[in-house]
Amino acid sequence: MGQQTDSYEGLKVKFIEAVKEQKELYNKVLESKGNTRVFCRCRPLNGEEIAAGASMVVDFESAKDGELTVKSNGAPKLQV
Repeated sequence: MGQQTDSYEGLKVKFIEAVKEQKELYNKVLESKGNTRVFCRCRPLNGEEIAAGASMVVDFESAKDGELTVKSNGAPKLQV
């Protein structure tokens, strides 16, 4: 029974590694084909937010290794 458990655990680890490798290879294939991937979607402010005086700015600097900052009313709200 112990031997079967060890065999199962070994197979489980190999399977997880294979799935991870497959996912990485798939992503490389998509990138090589030139597919555009969505990094972030930002909606425009709605009427209620505009009436309340809200402002939102999306700041993206490729020099910062693709860092995206969403600012709400001048304060950074989300950094990805």
